[in-house]
Amino acid sequence: MDNFLYVFVFHFVLVFSAGFTFLACSFLAAALRYSSFIIRHSTFDIRHSTFNIQHSTFNIRYSTFDIRHSSFDIRHSTVRYSFSAAVSQRRTSVRL
Repeated sequence: MDNFLYVFVFHFVLVFSAGFTFLACSFLAAALRYSSFIIRHSTFDIRHSTFNIQHSTFNIRYSTFDIRHSSFDIRHSTVRYSFSAAVSQRRTSVRL
């Protein structure tokens, strides 16, 4: 019986710590920016990708831009999501 209790507590602590680590990493990566730019000369590739996440206004932006010369492909994809919850405060001023 004691063995079962130790195994149960060990698994509970393991799962709890994994969940806590995941939440901590997600909050630490709340403002994450990634950008990449590639130019190749032989097949004339131009690539540009941008990845942006901001937590305060909750912006998600993903954009990709491709130009290829051999088959002449031009690709462009953009995903934008923005959400802002603004709380308006009423200010009163009194002049004497």
